[in-house]
Amino acid sequence: MEEVWKSIEGFEGLYEISNYGRVKSLERKVDKYHQLKEKILKQNTNSKGYNSVTLCKNGSTRRFEIHRLVGKAFISIDCECFNHKDGNKSDNSIWNIEESTFSENINHAVDVLFSHGRALKVKIIDSEGKETIFGSMAKAEKFLNKERYWMKSVRKILGNKFTSGDNIIEILGR
Repeated sequence: MEEVWKSIEGFEGLYEISNYGRVKSLERKVDKYHQLKEKILKQNTNSKGYNSVTLCKNGSTRRFEIHRLVGKAFISIDCECFNHKDGNKSDNSIWNIEESTFSENINHAVDVLFSHGRALKVKIIDSEGKETIFGSMAKAEKFLNKERYWMKSVRKILGNKFTSGDNIIEILGR
């Protein structure tokens, strides 16, 4: 598919983002003696594992996560959260980015990335030996039709591995 470029909101005429997640600085005259050529900007990985880039306007710099720039330019200018569909934070193409609410973003972190704060992963093995892994005890409890915090209570008494009906339940940790 062809690479499509769109202006970055607030940086029109200075920078553009592509549907592949690349950012370029546009050719422009800085002052009467200096001209900048168009170039693709180098991306860095921030402490959360997201690719980011620093943009400059009127002497002020600001760092932006690439997936958010792609989302705002190609999906929705009004959306505050965007997910990497497959959990791969280095794939910032439009095909791997989706709009989400804050709540959906948290669920996505638990379900796809298995990484939400203190959530503990849970493995359930059914009577046929089929294993299912959940990103949190809450998701596993919902699957088992149990009350919220049931697993926490049982875990205090029986430890990290126990049975319930025909299921073997193991709390794996983070």
